[in-house]
Amino acid sequence: MAQKVIFLVDMNAFFASVHQAQNPELKGLPVLVAGDREARTGVVLAKSYECLERAPIRTAMTLKEALDLLPEAVVVQPDHRMYREYSRRVRRVLEDFSPLVEPVSIDEAFLDMTGTEKLFGPPEEAARKIQEAVLTRTGLPCSVGIGNTRIAAKMASEFKKPMGISTLWPLEVPGKLFPLPVGKLHGVGEKSVEKLAALNIRTIGELAEADGELLIRRFGAAGRQMLLSARGL
Repeated sequence: MAQKVIFLVDMNAFFASVHQAQNPELKGLPVLVAGDREARTGVVLAKSYECLERAPIRTAMTLKEALDLLPEAVVVQPDHRMYREYSRRVRRVLEDFSPLVEPVSIDEAFLDMTGTEKLFGPPEEAARKIQEAVLTRTGLPCSVGIGNTRIAAKMASEFKKPMGISTLWPLEVPGKLFPLPVGKLHGVGEKSVEKLAALNIRTIGELAEADGELLIRRFGAAGRQMLLSARGL
């Protein structure tokens, strides 16, 4: 049986990128999607990569704090109707590459690319074609994570942004995934990180090698899920 090939297409700085695609004058500028600039009220919902290159601005930071760090930022108000429209446009592009597209959120989707090599080439070549098609047809950048499971593809998509293409095949899991802090594992929040630290589990590799029964006793069904995810399963 052929190895499954799963892609996770992750739109880069989606809300901010949509505003830049819609208004070319914003391209290359540090864009904050937030509230009222004049009143300096509201919180940061999203920021462009140009912001990250200049200041340590975080999502959910107050707009006042963000502008104190980056006074030259361009503030735009959110437009959720426009975000939904661009999400639909991206979905239509992805459906040209696979009939099996599973949206995860407004800015992420899994694609089952198993058996498509004769159409689009090897996985990394197919990923480049998807990036180019999405950028050409929507004006939006995306990163693509590639693996044989959803969790592997999801984790791979985080390795390189923006416009990154990364793989996490089973043989790559020990080298790429195990050294990372356990908090980097998708689905492991701050409280779980603290509880795992109390068990002397601080890296994803240590979690992958942990006693499954102990994790289930401590975390319930989520313990088994964390163990499988740490192993790329």
